[in-house]
Amino acid sequence: MHQRTEDPGTPLTNAVIARLPRLRPQIESFVPDGWDAALAQALEAIALLSEETGVPISITQFKEKFGDLRIYVRMDEPSAGPLEMVADTAHYMSLRSSPVPGSVRARAAEIIDAAAARCQALCQDCGAPARKRNAKGWLHVACDAHARR
Repeated sequence: MHQRTEDPGTPLTNAVIARLPRLRPQIESFVPDGWDAALAQALEAIALLSEETGVPISITQFKEKFGDLRIYVRMDEPSAGPLEMVADTAHYMSLRSSPVPGSVRARAAEIIDAAAARCQALCQDCGAPARKRNAKGWLHVACDAHARR
């Protein structure tokens, strides 16, 4: 079950957004239940980075896509370089602007990449140790109990 950001429940992500409304995504967003803590931690780190540097960072969207956590941000900092490949698999290719080393954009990318890497080992449903699976073309990260056949 996915938690939507406008749900009034108590997931960690919703609590962070309620406390820091500037992190509310501009596009409807969701996080699988098992990835809630990892996303909440990443949002907290992004907010802290923005506060420390004075560079406003807004969250455009976060979601699960192709069994990966995606966090899209927008910032007003002239540090975007040429496109770089983030992922290239048999199922998809992901590109983003490469950040200037040491920039706020580079630091935000490190936070986002660390959260995505953490989620690669967490079941989307329950947060237990897991691995990426392919169920008839549907990529997801699941423990044995939540694997889709």
